[in-house]
Amino acid sequence: MFVLYLIALLNVLDLVLTTIGLQFHIIEEVNPFMSGLWKLHPFVFIGVKISLSLLLIYCAHYLTNPTLKSWRVLTGTAIGLYVSVLVMHGVWLVQIV
Repeated sequence: MFVLYLIALLNVLDLVLTTIGLQFHIIEEVNPFMSGLWKLHPFVFIGVKISLSLLLIYCAHYLTNPTLKSWRVLTGTAIGLYVSVLVMHGVWLVQIV
């Protein structure tokens, strides 16, 4: 399931860029759950994000190819949201360079 590998990759890119932005106080985490994890400890935040990517890779490896329309909508929405977040990361990166 290529799409799950893609979402896992987008999640890791978001992790790296968000961690840099938060560590240097360039951005704020707007997701209340992830913000709480960051405030608890950055390693908790990183651990959860990595765990989510590993879970997606596991699912991609072991799930059969679902053809349900709802599955395509769900994964398409996830990709769209991650791309939007990465565009926002790109904006602040351009501003600091």
